[in-house]
Amino acid sequence: MIGGKACVTTKAALEAHTVNLGAELACTGLTVNAFRPGTVDTAMQTWIRDQNPARIGPALHERFTAYLSQGQLITPDQAASALLARLLTDDATGQFWA
Repeated sequence: MIGGKACVTTKAALEAHTVNLGAELACTGLTVNAFRPGTVDTAMQTWIRDQNPARIGPALHERFTAYLSQGQLITPDQAASALLARLLTDDATGQFWA
């Protein structure tokens, strides 16, 4: 998938930055966390499922189709609700919230 490497690289960089900045700011009372909601049914998910498997690769197409058929996706609203709940109750820093 075009752009896939940029997506995962950016996520990895954000996680590394979260750990480092969380440690740096721990004594200030500020918290730094990253939110990993799981697999959200986004426009990208839909786009991949709608493609011809030969165009994007059968393995990628099967993986994203399986996410939907096996009920492994959450909605953007569910992700937002989970994030709001963590923001209201958690004061940890340098963590990855799921």
